[in-house]
Amino acid sequence: MKPGNFILDLLRTYGQKGTSAQNLMSSSRMFNFSENLIRVTLSRLAARGLIENFERGHYRLAELSDPITEFIEEWRLGESRRRPWEQGSFLMVQSAQPTDKERWLLTSTGFRQLRAGLWLRPDNLRRTGPLLIGWLNELGLSDEPIVGERLMLQKKDYHSLVDDYRINKLDQLYLDFVSRLESSTDNLQKKPTDLAMIESFTLGGEALHLLAKDPYLPAELQDPRNRERLWQTMLRYDELGRSIWSPAQGSMPTSITSFG
Repeated sequence: MKPGNFILDLLRTYGQKGTSAQNLMSSSRMFNFSENLIRVTLSRLAARGLIENFERGHYRLAELSDPITEFIEEWRLGESRRRPWEQGSFLMVQSAQPTDKERWLLTSTGFRQLRAGLWLRPDNLRRTGPLLIGWLNELGLSDEPIVGERLMLQKKDYHSLVDDYRINKLDQLYLDFVSRLESSTDNLQKKPTDLAMIESFTLGGEALHLLAKDPYLPAELQDPRNRERLWQTMLRYDELGRSIWSPAQGSMPTSITSFG
């Protein structure tokens, strides 16, 4: 984990109330980051406009980070992130030269590249029309790409795109994380507080990463039961993580998990 990601992840848990630099440095010691490294990283993140020093010695995420934070927190919505699918219909984003940020957001929102510059996903996201386009723009999609809805594919392209999701591997990932989270849940409260804090932050962050960037494929393509099981397990684990972190930090963050 890089120090910048650590700071952004931890500040994300505190929302707009933010937290003190001292608290960040105290937490960072558990992850073997020096206080000097955290101070330098805080200055760099502030200079980049990713965080703000809203009062002396206190930091929070900058407003421009909010769309990403909101996107990450949508993992809590579970299956309501998708809607019934008109079978065989797809969303399209066509961009000849997507930026690195655009590639990140397209992959993170479940699009896959079928051909050079042509990104597709099942048309089952809860947002449609102008709301969908506005959401993608907020996340970093420029006005250049062409966005289309309800696109129908030829059979060979349909199967090629669906295969790219590696659904069996995704289902196994859900089950693996359920097992790891349940095992951690059984053992966290038996561990020293600092070790429990590290484990809940890192393991919870990995599971959240998977859920936040999940393509939420329609039930016609992927049985949602394993994904739902992971979601329910993660909700419980998040509550447990907050109960471990809040006494040590003196306040309860909105989520104690990270996003890498």
